[in-house]
Amino acid sequence: MWETDGKLASSSLNIQGFEQPLDADSLNSAKPVFRDVLIENTQLRVLTVPLIIRNSNRVIGVLQAASSLEMVRAIQSVLIWVLLIGAAISMTIAGLASWVSTGARP
Repeated sequence: MWETDGKLASSSLNIQGFEQPLDADSLNSAKPVFRDVLIENTQLRVLTVPLIIRNSNRVIGVLQAASSLEMVRAIQSVLIWVLLIGAAISMTIAGLASWVSTGARP
């Protein structure tokens, strides 16, 4: 969590030694923002949410949470292979079905 003056107010235990904003460009955003950023060769999706006092427009801080995109990238890679193999199988089945239904002889 970041204070409005840019000071780090609190952080989770898993990034205790990391003192920079996860997404410095979104710290002054008035609305929640999702952005993909690269930090130390790790692709992260960062959610930045301004903390606003109810019934006023006063921002008291900014909360940033991040999740690694490594799993998303790995699943995308697997899904591309599934799509390509599935397309090849379905085209083969369609070709065989049309060959059989037209009564073609070898």
